[in-house]
Amino acid sequence: MFLIYDTETTGLPKNFRAPVTDTDNWPRLVQLAWQVHDIEGKKISEGNWIVQPDGFTIPFNSEKIHGISTERAQKEGSPLLDVLEAFEQAVHASTFVIGHNLIFDWNILGAEYVRLNRSNALESKIQVDTKDSGTEVCKIPGGHGRFKWPTLAELHTTLFEVGFEGAHDAFADVRATARSFFEMVRRGDLVLDPPDGVEWPAKPLSEVINQTHYESELEQEKRWEAQRKAQKEAQNNETEPSPSEGSINSPSADSTPQPPLGSKAPPVSTVNPAVDTPFIHLHCHSQFSI
Repeated sequence: MFLIYDTETTGLPKNFRAPVTDTDNWPRLVQLAWQVHDIEGKKISEGNWIVQPDGFTIPFNSEKIHGISTERAQKEGSPLLDVLEAFEQAVHASTFVIGHNLIFDWNILGAEYVRLNRSNALESKIQVDTKDSGTEVCKIPGGHGRFKWPTLAELHTTLFEVGFEGAHDAFADVRATARSFFEMVRRGDLVLDPPDGVEWPAKPLSEVINQTHYESELEQEKRWEAQRKAQKEAQNNETEPSPSEGSINSPSADSTPQPPLGSKAPPVSTVNPAVDTPFIHLHCHSQFSI
């Protein structure tokens, strides 16, 4: 069984190399989502939980990324222990745990287990990070002649030629990670060794993965992407000048009618609008232009 999971948090650690026992260094868990799949890639179970804040708040900059405010988490969330107990049922049913940039999620949960003085259910499982195999799949140039680690969106787009809706929501990221993982296994980009004591198919795993288990999700992603493109085109069309605004056939400031020859031209204004026009300073605390 394969467990794919993802987290959303209150931010980033001060030191990515600090041990999970340094709980002051590691941010708090805000959302935990997961799916459990069988050997063919069929989804068996899933979970999507928001953690009720206890002794912490969610910074606004983090809320802007994942959309979960302190108020929402207090209203919709569950106690951390309840979330981890539900997650552990999925962990115990699995042999492999998969994530994209897994070490971050692993450390976030590890620090939460330390805070609760509870043993970490993940420690006995085999870890698979999709960003590692995805690096060779995407081949995105990086520094020193190497390829950079791809984001989940870059990996998904490379594999399926389509992005995915809801990035930075843990549940949407889990779905995209699961599709990417099984597709790389199916293509032979990611090879797993049979674990000891686990029933394993005689055929290569690349021949066992059934793509139909995630084809419907991909079709939905393609429809969403088509809608996004259509909305963007409509917005661009709304901002383009109409035929009466800036058209080569419409009069411009330089083609205003001139007085007939021999007539007296109107006096030229001596008002300098840049100097004599009243104005105020407008400070906009917004992400958007006005």
